[in-house]
Amino acid sequence: MTEVNRELLYGPFEKATGIQVVPVIRSASPTTQIKSMVETKNYMWDCVFGAGADESLQWQQADLLEPLNVSGEFVDQIPEEMRHNPSFMPDISLPLLWYAFPLPPRRS
Repeated sequence: MTEVNRELLYGPFEKATGIQVVPVIRSASPTTQIKSMVETKNYMWDCVFGAGADESLQWQQADLLEPLNVSGEFVDQIPEEMRHNPSFMPDISLPLLWYAFPLPPRRS
């Protein structure tokens, strides 16, 4: 999966932004780690994928997430009731990233 992510997601993002993506494996429940990073302002990573709705709600209630300032053609197509700040729901955010970049040519 990492090779596919590198080719289809990380590579185009890095090329478009100049920001290097370094995938990191997180613990099953990173709440303590996120709280520690926020309180010390010593960030090991910038975003997390695969969190459950219960974790996302817990992080929002503890004020551990930073609001996202996102807009544009793709974001505007998401129904208003499905947009959540300070973060999008995890099942919405990843497809947005995938569709934001052109796909490379198919291999035979």
